[in-house]
Amino acid sequence: MKLGRCKFFGWSSIWTQRPDVVGPGPWFQFHYDRWTVPPGAVEIARNSIASQAFILRRNLAVQFHPEITPHGYMLWMQNDGRPLVVADGQDPDVLYQHLLAEQEDGADRAHKLVDAFLDQIAFPKS
Repeated sequence: MKLGRCKFFGWSSIWTQRPDVVGPGPWFQFHYDRWTVPPGAVEIARNSIASQAFILRRNLAVQFHPEITPHGYMLWMQNDGRPLVVADGQDPDVLYQHLLAEQEDGADRAHKLVDAFLDQIAFPKS
């Protein structure tokens, strides 16, 4: 099945069946990719365009960037990211300001996601 390319630049909320693992966000996205959920995997989050997270055995896959930091964003902009954002009709500097505004909450969401992954998927106690 050919999925075609889709653009995801910036913050987006997702619909999640497992908010205890992947909260609704917003999550930062910076890519042209989407996937087909592999056999045996359970999709746990998506948006209106594509799957955003799935669990396969003791693995968690996410289509967004919980690890984003202002420094990381600036590196993307310096390495050919700026023209992609502009071509998408967005202002890279406004996107950066939004990142700064979300930085604390985004880090909290990322820590919760990693903790939930470790406790519930990678090393469940049951």
